[in-house]
Amino acid sequence: MDTNLTVHEIEDLIVFKEGGVRKNLCVPNVSWGMNIDYEADLLIITKSGYCTEYEIKRSYSDFLADMKKDESAHKAPWVYKFFYVVPLGIKDKVLKYFEDKGEEPPAIICYSEDKRLSYSGGFSYVKGGRKMFLEEILKVARLGTIRYWNLRNKGGNNE
Repeated sequence: MDTNLTVHEIEDLIVFKEGGVRKNLCVPNVSWGMNIDYEADLLIITKSGYCTEYEIKRSYSDFLADMKKDESAHKAPWVYKFFYVVPLGIKDKVLKYFEDKGEEPPAIICYSEDKRLSYSGGFSYVKGGRKMFLEEILKVARLGTIRYWNLRNKGGNNE
C-alpha cells in the first residue's frame, strides 16, 4: 500500500470536509441495489439532490486495477461530480497515466499521511449528471441503512 490510512479514515476525511453527515447523505461502498451495473466507494448526496462520487485508491496498483474495469462501472446518469481520491505520494504517477493515454486527467483529491486533503489533476470533476430523483435518493439511503444495521449486528451487541 502507498498509504497507512485505512479506507474508513479516508472516507472520514472526505465526508467531514464536505460538511459531514448532518449536512449530506453519505453512503460508502455502493455496489448493488441501484438497478444498474454500478459501483462507488463513496457517494455524497446534497440536500438539493446532487450526487458526488469518490473513487478511493490506496495504492497505484489499486488505481491501475480500476482502470481495467468496464467503463460503465463509474457511469450513472445521476453522478454530478466525480473525483479520484489517491495518496499524495502517487499523484504524479496517476497524472502521468492520463498524460500517457492522451487524456485530460480527472479531478483528483490527494490525501497525506497527516490526514490533509488537497486537489490536483484536471478540473473535469463535473460530469454533468442530473439531479437525483427522490426514488434514487431513497434507494441510496436504504443501502446506507442496511449497511449500518448489518455492521451493528456483527458486533453482537444488540442493546
